Amino acid sequence: MSNSHDNGLIFPTRDAVRPDRPCPELPSGWLNPVRAFAQQARETPSDVLIEDSLGQTATYGEAYISALALALHLKKLLKHQAYTGILLPPSRGGLIANIAVSMLGQVPINLNYSGGDAPINSAIDQTGLSVVLSTKKVVEKGGFKFNAQILYLEDIVPQISGWTKAGAWYLANLAPIDGIGVFLPGFDAKLEDTATIMFTSGSSGEPKGVELTNANVLYNTMQQSAHARVGREVILGSLPYFHSYGYGVTLWASMLLHFKIIAHHNPLDARGICETIEKHGVTMFATTPTFARNYLKRGSREQFKTVRMLMLGSEKLKPELARDIRQKLDIVPCEGYGTTELSPVVSGCVNFEVASPKGGFVSGNREGSVGQVVPGTTIAIIDSVTGQALPRGRANEGRIFVHGPQVMKGYYRKPGETGAVLRNGWYFTGDIGALDEDGFLYLTDRESRFAKVGPEMVPLVKVEAALRQLANVDELSIALCAVPDPTKGEKVVALYSADGINPSELTRALAATGMHALWIPKANDFHKVPGPFPQTASGKLDLKAIRKTALQLDGQG
Repeated sequence: MSNSHDNGLIFPTRDAVRPDRPCPELPSGWLNPVRAFAQQARETPSDVLIEDSLGQTATYGEAYISALALALHLKKLLKHQAYTGILLPPSRGGLIANIAVSMLGQVPINLNYSGGDAPINSAIDQTGLSVVLSTKKVVEKGGFKFNAQILYLEDIVPQISGWTKAGAWYLANLAPIDGIGVFLPGFDAKLEDTATIMFTSGSSGEPKGVELTNANVLYNTMQQSAHARVGREVILGSLPYFHSYGYGVTLWASMLLHFKIIAHHNPLDARGICETIEKHGVTMFATTPTFARNYLKRGSREQFKTVRMLMLGSEKLKPELARDIRQKLDIVPCEGYGTTELSPVVSGCVNFEVASPKGGFVSGNREGSVGQVVPGTTIAIIDSVTGQALPRGRANEGRIFVHGPQVMKGYYRKPGETGAVLRNGWYFTGDIGALDEDGFLYLTDRESRFAKVGPEMVPLVKVEAALRQLANVDELSIALCAVPDPTKGEKVVALYSADGINPSELTRALAATGMHALWIPKANDFHKVPGPFPQTASGKLDLKAIRKTALQLDGQG
């Protein structure tokens, strides 16, 4: 059933488990994302593709011609390059720049502008980037200093000649798509070619470049479409393009599935996002639970009345947030699951009935679950001790492995790191969870978010949830982490920002529930901190920063 890798992690054999649903086929002509977009633009040239927070709009036809013109112009400037950096927020310009670089046959690398120079320079050093597309406003606002030439779009666009624009119009409207590759090699890219390199946050070391192929992007687009049964949606895109959900869902999938994209450059602008949802009649909104809590504080039921699908991913949806969204907005949120290494979508809840592998139909939105996996995806739950595949059932928790067409090519120039998580076509997510009899996936937590207290493996998320329920506070008010302990190996430290919490009373109440004593943090290991807790640019709680604070307060920082 399974075999081990050199690092001791046990992987399933290639055919250890079969998918519940077959993988959707790619539409005819979808040889790469550029061609797929070209087909969509020719079929619906007058339909609006994007409107951004600066009021800039483009139809599918206009975006196609603009991208062709920019690509033809950049061809003279970006010779002999494999990679081109893009430092732009969700916007009309960011969308067109990504299409244009892909048309050139180069690999676009969307750079993380949220963390200063460090993540940008890491991506530059690892890939040898020499040119970055950006705007003066973005560079000046961030105060960035990095070792690459910056080409400013506001300088480039006026330089595009009339002849180049005429050539772009001809290619967009009259030339056969099969022949455009003579001028722009990206049109002839193969499915197995690299589409992008997305860098991880680097929370456990240097950021790793996740190499995704054209096949990854296209198949995951079709998986999302088949799973969510989408139509002509109006989707709000506020997650940055260096975030896998921003790139894979609100950029490429939205373009290729004929959505209208409403791009908002700042996911922290809660008031602006709520107003944008109401103004444009948004029907789909993909964001993170942490960001959603901010929107819930600012938004009203009236503003969200057109939203039929609120997709929350990137971190675990806490029960209290789901409850508050239902009560205030009259929306049942749909929790989903994915990772950068999986292009990114693995599973998601939906607000309609779905087929069960046992037969019959069940609700597609099951509380506590991240939904059924998308078609063509296989989940293996592997016992961390025996290495055997566990049967379906909520109680059968183990390591989560994923197999499917969305599994990454690997980590860029890091064969050791790739081999540690990818073998036989299976990717080890680093998460612990279970798969129930109806095919719904449940996450317990990241394997790294278990504390080893003496002989006990303590699931921090479960303890956090119990503490919040007893204290009657939201998910942004209590966070747990593990810190070293000289006698037990590790201990659990609790940080809290809400007023009125009495650690001694809370620990006694938790003990009264029957929870194991080693799972419960000691009263003197509770520390009051100013709220709110720090967040990453992708809308997660910054667990690295929280742990640093915990170590300092415990006298270890």
